[in-house]
Amino acid sequence: MAIPLSAALAQRIIDLVSPGIPYNVNIMDATGLIIAAVNPERVGTMHRGARVVLESGKAYRARAADPAAGIQPGVNLPFRSGNRVVGVVGVTGDPAEVESVARVLRVTVELTVALEADQSASEIHRSRDRDFLSRLVHDTDAVAAGFLDRGLAQLPRPWRLTAFVARAKGAQGSWPVNVLRQIEAEFPKTMRRWGIFEGALWVLGPEPRFLDATERQQFVSVVTPPAASSSDLAITTRVLVVIARHPHLLSVDQFYWSTDDLTAEVLVATAPSNIIETLAYPLRHVKSKQRELLAAYLATGGNMSDIALRLGVHRNSVARGLGTLRDLTGLDVRSSRGQLGLGIALAAERRGVQPGS
Repeated sequence: MAIPLSAALAQRIIDLVSPGIPYNVNIMDATGLIIAAVNPERVGTMHRGARVVLESGKAYRARAADPAAGIQPGVNLPFRSGNRVVGVVGVTGDPAEVESVARVLRVTVELTVALEADQSASEIHRSRDRDFLSRLVHDTDAVAAGFLDRGLAQLPRPWRLTAFVARAKGAQGSWPVNVLRQIEAEFPKTMRRWGIFEGALWVLGPEPRFLDATERQQFVSVVTPPAASSSDLAITTRVLVVIARHPHLLSVDQFYWSTDDLTAEVLVATAPSNIIETLAYPLRHVKSKQRELLAAYLATGGNMSDIALRLGVHRNSVARGLGTLRDLTGLDVRSSRGQLGLGIALAAERRGVQPGS
């Protein structure tokens, strides 16, 4: 795709190179109009030599001045974007002396135009990624309309959507640099999509991205399970969106979550506010240390050794603490029913309602 050189950028190039060049330098657009020059009075005037270049597509060297035609001695070279001539660079002076200067200037301009084209293409790609992910997150009819299937066609299966959410609102101004670097470096554009909106960094790709040690203090990452169909991805995305909007329901001791493990948090996040206190009620007699034990049990999947290591206690102490927790709540976290009930109660407490208040 051919990208024209803007007048502002052309003038910046002139201002950058002119101190080291003892010649008058001009840059012309695709019509032959001077858009940047060492002599500001020439900007906005038509350059006769550039018109010759644009009509022939070849370099034009004026070896003598022609005042009647408005031509001065110098070298004028076409510069390209893609395969198209999009402008002309001109250096005034003896062609034998300024030819090399004109060639260097042309290379400089073409490199600048190429960089502008790459940046423009990247911005377009990022905009498309963001629009697609926003539709995935917000549009419940996207699957039925076939929109997701078309957008996912080029991405390798299985698909996983990860949301990186700031633990506190103030952290949103600095998104995980390590994650963004991994996205750009490791995956070609055909293997992933990413965008920032609704207070989260969303990444759709073949596998989740991970936070470094510093970023874990500011962000939490939540990922959907692998999905082989657009309908499965849409369903798990709805769960992810709920959690992304309520990151305060997650334990501060853990930085990585799968939506499969967040049933209790999703139920609490979507529950009417007038029943939150009821959901938190089982914890009305539970003290802070027992809450820490409960959180550790839920975070580790009940691994006794991991719980003991996390809390800095003996395994026997963990077992006794779980027994005390059962006696105080009437629910045994080691059973599936008890684990769900206590998980809901703990999430309800994090939502901001103290049990028994």
